[in-house]
Amino acid sequence: MESTKSVGSQEMEPYPVGRFTRTVVRSPIQTMIVCFLAAMSCASMGIVFAGGFSGSFTDLTDPIVKKMYGVDRAVYSWTLALTGTDEEESVESTAARQTEAMANPIQVIIKSKSGKALGPSALKWFAKIQNEVVSFDAGGLKYTDYCLRSSSDLSDTSCKVPSSPAAIANSASASPASPSSDCSCATTFGVTCANIDASCTDFGVPSCAAKVPASPPPKAASKAAFTALCKAEKSYSGCESDLYSLRLDTVGKNFNCDTLETNWARLLLPYGVPFLDGEYDEEIQEEKRETFEDALLPVLYGLKKEAEEDDPDLEIYYWNLNQIGYYLNNDLRFVMMGIFFVFTLLFWQTESLFVSSCGLFEILISYPCGLFVWHVIFQQPYVTYLMYSGIFVILGIGADDIFVLSDAFKQASLQPPHISGSLETRFAWAYNRAASAMLATSLTTCAAFASCAVSPIWDIAAFGCVAATMILADYLLVITWLPAAMIVNERYLQNCCTWCAPKHLSNCLMRCMGIKRGAHVAEKETAEKAAITERRAYQVESVEKQSSSFNTPVTELGLENGEGGIELKVSTSGSSLSSSGEDNTVFSHDKPSNAAPRMLEEFYSGPYADFVIKHAKVIVAFFACLLVASIVTTLLCIEADTEQTSFFEDSHFWVKSQSASGDRFGVTASEEVSFLPIKLSFGLKPTDPWSLDGVHPCDVRTDVASTKAHFKPKRDLADHQVALSEACASFMVTLTEQGNADATSGAPGYDCWIDDFKAWLTSTKGRAFPVVPAADFRALAVEWRDTQAADMGFRYAFATGFLEDGERVTFSFASFNTTATVKDLLRGALGFGDMWELYDDAEAARKDAEAASQLDGAVQAAPFYAGMVSGQAFLTAAISNLTAGLLLAVLVIGGMTLNWKLTGIAVLALANVVSLVFFLMVVFQWKINVIESIGISLAAGMAVDYVLHLAHSYNHQSGADPAEKVRGCLAEMGISITYGCITSFSACVALYLCDFLWFKIFGYFITMIITSSFFVSMLGMMAALVCFGPGEAPDGEIKLPAWMGGQGHTQDGPQGGAPTEQVTDLSLSPRATKPPRSPKAAVAPFPASPAPISMPRSARRLEATPTPMTSSSMPRETQATIARKKANTLPVKPWERKKSEASF
Repeated sequence: MESTKSVGSQEMEPYPVGRFTRTVVRSPIQTMIVCFLAAMSCASMGIVFAGGFSGSFTDLTDPIVKKMYGVDRAVYSWTLALTGTDEEESVESTAARQTEAMANPIQVIIKSKSGKALGPSALKWFAKIQNEVVSFDAGGLKYTDYCLRSSSDLSDTSCKVPSSPAAIANSASASPASPSSDCSCATTFGVTCANIDASCTDFGVPSCAAKVPASPPPKAASKAAFTALCKAEKSYSGCESDLYSLRLDTVGKNFNCDTLETNWARLLLPYGVPFLDGEYDEEIQEEKRETFEDALLPVLYGLKKEAEEDDPDLEIYYWNLNQIGYYLNNDLRFVMMGIFFVFTLLFWQTESLFVSSCGLFEILISYPCGLFVWHVIFQQPYVTYLMYSGIFVILGIGADDIFVLSDAFKQASLQPPHISGSLETRFAWAYNRAASAMLATSLTTCAAFASCAVSPIWDIAAFGCVAATMILADYLLVITWLPAAMIVNERYLQNCCTWCAPKHLSNCLMRCMGIKRGAHVAEKETAEKAAITERRAYQVESVEKQSSSFNTPVTELGLENGEGGIELKVSTSGSSLSSSGEDNTVFSHDKPSNAAPRMLEEFYSGPYADFVIKHAKVIVAFFACLLVASIVTTLLCIEADTEQTSFFEDSHFWVKSQSASGDRFGVTASEEVSFLPIKLSFGLKPTDPWSLDGVHPCDVRTDVASTKAHFKPKRDLADHQVALSEACASFMVTLTEQGNADATSGAPGYDCWIDDFKAWLTSTKGRAFPVVPAADFRALAVEWRDTQAADMGFRYAFATGFLEDGERVTFSFASFNTTATVKDLLRGALGFGDMWELYDDAEAARKDAEAASQLDGAVQAAPFYAGMVSGQAFLTAAISNLTAGLLLAVLVIGGMTLNWKLTGIAVLALANVVSLVFFLMVVFQWKINVIESIGISLAAGMAVDYVLHLAHSYNHQSGADPAEKVRGCLAEMGISITYGCITSFSACVALYLCDFLWFKIFGYFITMIITSSFFVSMLGMMAALVCFGPGEAPDGEIKLPAWMGGQGHTQDGPQGGAPTEQVTDLSLSPRATKPPRSPKAAVAPFPASPAPISMPRSARRLEATPTPMTSSSMPRETQATIARKKANTLPVKPWERKKSEASF
């Protein structure tokens, strides 16, 4: 039996309830359990299989990058051949535990503003920090398990004493460890022998200085030690070399030997690998080191604070520690701050602790669900730091969806009784209105992130994939889990914890502050009570009508009229049959909660809508000028950043530490100037020089040995001996002419093995060059490599060499020093623009070398090409993703509205949002770099939310007057969009406080997007709809062909159906006249229900058209209420007074 509500002489069908909405309302707890188990299953697997953090940040598909890694892989093979190591054996190391020095020792740098970095105070703190680190033991982590041991043969397993100014100062006053100690080096430089460590052979070795005492040595003693350092000059042999290296390591190049004063001094604490016996896996080594440093860093930062408070002249910096991870973990604290802000707003808006908690769970669980897809389905072992930004994004987007559904459910209480009369119809109406809008916005935002998932840069692809999955998971939960939670709250928890409701808390706060409630509050409460009384009267009458169908008195049916609402139960033979005709079910007429418009709803439907309607033309003109101005400004002023992306701001401690280490002491220990080399090679396939060969993109930099270089088949460089030499000379000449190389010092400025081979061939073998016959060339080259090159160390290990396969010489490379330095690269002084300029010049030099040598197939590569290409790749990806996002947004808006006028206005609004974001970037003097490029990629997807929500709401308003449709649109969606904007902004506030510049800029960018979208959509778009918006269908309607389900329109109504029934009583027509907006009125200030007059097809698909009611057929209580409104017995707002007579 189908339930109807009989009212007077006319029956009115309840709002249609679908199978899913009926299931949610009648079985909400079961629905929540199913959703919870499904979400937790995915999330738990995502967490269990989650990998470590890593990154690639380069486009490994770019030809330039492939050539760079192809050369690197070939050079690696040459290095192994030079040392006689087999490639399979090179992966394992036979070194004893902690006997090989690990690159990048811990650096402790002290700056003295007065030049006393070697004074008593500085030496005291050097000694204290050194002793704290050496004796560190916390949570099972000991420095002794990570330090470099004194002896490689484990004859002495103690830790090697660090290179320390405090140790040097103490060494001169110490006694020899044994009479047999060799102190020739110390004697040469006038320093007392300080061989405290018996295994140490000379003063130049840092471990000669034993554990330093807490107090500094006498000034005269330390002066002798540092004077010895000044006597040492750059050398490549003997103790002078050791002392010179020690000088660069501890006091740098700017040490004043006359006064023995310096502003900078440094302590180096070396690591020894492998950290585990029989294990030399680099990834494991890094993980263990990071674990140790994570425990050590808080201790070091505490010492830094203590030292700077003790002596304000000192500043302490640390380098080569896991400070990136330290600050990242600190920034995660602000995630909790963002979560707190979002929860507070959810609680305030939903007015339910239970619903807000369930909503927050839905938002947060979407992140591990995204990890589930990434790790379990896509089998990816790593995550990127960029994924943290997705948490802040989903906080805003997820809360926005919650507001849309929650507000729709609340507004359902303000609809006519055939909608608000029961919980099922209320929920069905709200769900139908909100679900499609959330689907459209989620689809667009998800697609914007998914466009990043196809990026050739792994980090962006990972971020896009996880973020897109998060949006999808959040949408699925917001249409299943959250509705069930709202029903549970409505049915079982409505009267629970009333003291913690936002209204009660605000009243308590007002009483505590001595603030009296205004008269409007009492009026609003009176209106709410009147609305509940009226609806309860309708419920009683409706149930009485339904009971007559069972021929059973109401008392026998179990009719209950209480605070919780009305329930109708029918008992038949031990089973339960409800008035809806369903077995074992209950048709419940629940009491609507707070069935009166909220303040923001009254504001948007009242004074704000009046302002937009009155000044619509002026507003449209303003936004038109703004659109043109922002587009022109963007095209003229926006530019790509030529500098490298920095992790932190210039004033950050990490940046200062990096500058102190690099600028004052060199990039690494014992380094003064290291020039960036460019390698010129022959033998690789220029079109396909390299492939990953199964290596993960994040592992390329540390595991290039497992990748594969592709060589030209059947090519023998023995046929081009002279050409190789000529190509090297030509390449260097061109670089010098360009100003990119300097050969004026007399040195050739490059390393080309073929020239050294030529000299060896003539002087040692007495043979002419080139080798004839060519078949002897390979054997002679191998002999030269085994007898000469192996003794030349670094130069031939990485600078120049060749490869042979037993039959031919297949590959040759040479290195050319440029005028750019490694320090320029690492410190950011070599920007992307400089890199591209150097690359273009190197390409020109390569072409000249090919022309001069008549040898084709040359490949030139430099170590900075990967970063250079990534900057360009990020910008290109941003433009393509933005374009794709805008096109998708157009399709989604058009598909949801099926109205070309509305779609055109919405698209113009979206273009205005995006152009305004670019305009703000110009105003704030931003340039497009890596972080900005990612933000631009997401701009279209995030900017479309508010535009699409308002367009969807406008499309569901009935009537011919665009101004009144705008009023209804603002009343329905204004409050949801406002809370969504506030929530997204609150989440971004937490990002402003982060140390990572990426998080800060991303927060700024998201803020610009949401504020621009709010400003344009709520003001500019609404004004444009007032002026040019479509009225009654078929105005602007897109007519679909019949095969797509289109029906078209005729004057009478939909084709193939009866003419649309007209409303007979204009006083009840939802759009014929403007209803009053009295605070006591139970009628909503926005459209009560979809009118039956020419409803658009998209609206008909979602909402069934109810049979209209006349005033004569309304319940007595309703007629009385209307009569009171007509007589103006209830007070109205000042801006409504002049329109009250025209309302009915």
